[in-house]
Amino acid sequence: MKQFLLAAILIVVCLFSYSQKTFYYKLKVVPYKNEKVNKIYVAYEIAGIKFIDSLSIGKKEFVIDKKLTQPVSAVIYTNDKQTGSKAIFLANNIFTAAIIKNRITLNKSKLQEDFLFLTANDRVRPRYFPLYGELSSTNDTAG
Repeated sequence: MKQFLLAAILIVVCLFSYSQKTFYYKLKVVPYKNEKVNKIYVAYEIAGIKFIDSLSIGKKEFVIDKKLTQPVSAVIYTNDKQTGSKAIFLANNIFTAAIIKNRITLNKSKLQEDFLFLTANDRVRPRYFPLYGELSSTNDTAG
């Protein structure tokens, strides 16, 4: 009986420790000199709760080091709308970001390339949905 109880406790402890696995992401921002861009943001959603991590950028390297409960897709952008945004996937990875000619550039990784490949249709879809609605309202099956 003691062996059974000890084994059950051991199994529960192992399951509990396994279920508490955490994920992380780290974003390093290289030094940048521009009066327009002074903050960088990482926005994502977990379990219906929206998060926005921010970082002031300047003349030295700054780092966001964040723990997550699960891997998640996110958007990285700055306080300057002309800089644009980038889709990223946060899952135990380290990004190095630089702002070059009003664009956010990120280091290449296999995970990031796979994520962008798999979500390419999601970035194109908003452009063709209005056209699809227009064609279907006029019963244009050839279109």
